[in-house]
Parts: sequence; C-alpha cells; structure tokens
Amino acid sequence: MHATVRRYEGVTNSQEATSRVQTGFVPIISAMPGFAAYYWVDLGYGAMLSVSVFDLHPNVVETDRAAERWIKANLASLLTKEPRSEAGEVVAHKIMDQARREQSRTVPANVPLGQRMQQLRPHLTVRRYEGVTDAKDAAKQVRESFVPVIAALPGFSAYYWIDLGHAAMISVSVFDSFTHGVESGQTAAIWVRSHLDKVLPQNPRIEAGRVVATA
Repeated sequence: MHATVRRYEGVTNSQEATSRVQTGFVPIISAMPGFAAYYWVDLGYGAMLSVSVFDLHPNVVETDRAAERWIKANLASLLTKEPRSEAGEVVAHKIMDQARREQSRTVPANVPLGQRMQQLRPHLTVRRYEGVTDAKDAAKQVRESFVPVIAALPGFSAYYWIDLGHAAMISVSVFDSFTHGVESGQTAAIWVRSHLDKVLPQNPRIEAGRVVATA
C-alpha cells in the first residue's frame, strides 16, 4: 500500500477548489485500479491538502500523473503556487470497519443542528517526522502498539503511517470531528514521547483541517 500527500498553498477560492475536486477529480481517482482512499482537506488561510492511498505502487505512479494532468487543466486558475508532493509506502494502517463507519455517522436527534453538523465533519491530521533514526523499528512499534490504541479512540475513522524514505515519515489520522481529532493528538503525543523518543528525536510538523471532499 502506498500513499501520496500533496499540499496546496495560495488557493484563491477554497470552496470552488473543493467543488471542482469533489465533482471532477474524485470520480476519476476512485475509479482507478487499486484505489483505497482519498481525502481533500481545508487547512485554512488559503492552504489545502490531499491524501491519496492505493494498494499497489504502480497505481500510485499512475494516479500522480493523472493528478498532475487534472490539476493543470482544472485547478491552475485557483492556485498561485505549484503543489508540494510527497509519497511513500504505508507501513502501518487501520481503517474503521463498515459497520462502525455507518454507526459513527449517526448523531443523536436531541443534539442541536449546528452541533450535529459540526460532529459530522471529519477531521484529518498530518504529522511529518524528520531525522528518523530507525524507520523499521518505528514502523514496527506503531503497527503493533500504537495502531490498537488510536483505533480504539472515540470517533476513529482511519490511520496511515507512511515511510517517505531519507529518514522521514508521515502519519495521517482521520476522526469524525474536530474534538475527537484534537483528543487523539494528545494521545499520540504522549505515546510517541513514551515509546519512540529515541527513533523520532525531532518534534513533528503538524497540520490539520476539515475533510471537505472524500471518496
């Protein structure tokens, strides 16, 4: 399984960009062989981020090419900078099963409408770690020890741990709301300090936002 993370800066109209991605790009990428997941995230302040996950590396290469072609043809007018792209192997992951996914979408009727809408907006967080001293050990500990912890947290939807190579790794966590996303971040920070302090000596660069388009 492989993943690509793209960061878009200087987006002049995030709502229009989201509309174009949801109606134009999502049907294309989700129909590609080996497709696993796609998230389009609004980071705020004119920055957006996408995460695409595929089962096989050849599919990642093809989707990268398709994404570049589509961006130039459909998003160029809304971008002031070229997107920054990073890709790597997903060495640990967990996705909420379908039964839990459907259950998580149900919000009690007595919750005010505004709060219900807020709770139904998925929240995605990306953490980028540099200076990783032992990528294999980090992946093993995350896969065996951390994944069960984060997957048991309220609102969990998906988690990916990606090896970018060159002593860099990325984690992607998806929760059903901002509140649960923030709570999971606190759990992650404590766990990393307790278990991966030696192999992840630097604090991660963290970016988070609302998932506004997905497949």
